[in-house]
Amino acid sequence: MKTLLSTLSLCLGLSLTLATPAFATDNEAKRLFSEAHKQWDGDPAAVQALLEKAVEEAESKALKLNLTLILGQFHQGKTGDFDAAIQAYQRVITGTIGDNSKNMRNFKAQALMNMGIVYYTRKHNLDEAVIKLTDSLELSPTCNTADNLSQLLYRLGRDTKRSEKSRGLQLEKALKIARISLELDKENADRASTPARRAKLRLQLVIVLTAMGKTAEADAEWKAIKATDLKNNALYQLAILYALRGKSADEVGAPLKKSLEVRPSPVARNQIRWFIRTEPDLSKFLKEESWKALVTDEDEPEKKQNRK
Repeated sequence: MKTLLSTLSLCLGLSLTLATPAFATDNEAKRLFSEAHKQWDGDPAAVQALLEKAVEEAESKALKLNLTLILGQFHQGKTGDFDAAIQAYQRVITGTIGDNSKNMRNFKAQALMNMGIVYYTRKHNLDEAVIKLTDSLELSPTCNTADNLSQLLYRLGRDTKRSEKSRGLQLEKALKIARISLELDKENADRASTPARRAKLRLQLVIVLTAMGKTAEADAEWKAIKATDLKNNALYQLAILYALRGKSADEVGAPLKKSLEVRPSPVARNQIRWFIRTEPDLSKFLKEESWKALVTDEDEPEKKQNRK
């Protein structure tokens, strides 16, 4: 789940363009945002107050929506108030109604993407997450959005609680979107594309093809991937491919162990563990003694504090 897990690390960027001429009259809002940005890693309450005041002071629609999007990202990545994050994203979506300009489509698409991540990781509502990411992809097609969506559709397609017909349809969708992600990356090869990203996107294609029994094509795509191009953000998906190929618990667990090691905090590591515990392709390994550290949550600082 590379792109998804990268997004889920909640290192959400600040996307405000303070020098844009359209924002020239919004000096106070820009000043407040700049101050919030400086204090980003400080007191969350102070940063939240600055962002909320910046939203209130913003006069131009584009700036107000951009700041509201950032406020949602702040709640998603810093305060952990996911309901507040969803409310902020919903205000962005509502604010774009009736305006089909590129800026508004991009704001709405990002809000939908972020909402989808929250619905999946925090509310455990995979179906709603798929709806949000599908809408985001239609509005503003990017290879990262397509990759995220393919991974979610793949999960639906491997869920044994769903009917065989439903699973088959979801896998077909996952395959289609995985191919789209590679096409979108190819279209942007002169800009953000990298060998590592292309390898990661192709790995998702290999996984879906393997699960669907399209062995020859899966093998051909796998041979097109250089092992050195698969970085830490591909480790989780590599484990899924190993599981599909019938490798042992230790072989499947090795990339998962490394995936945990490169995560910076108990919260981030426990998020990976939730994925592992709920991943259909990994279910047969969950009771293995060697997997105990892979599936057992660590104490998180805020939880320790709550017990005192």
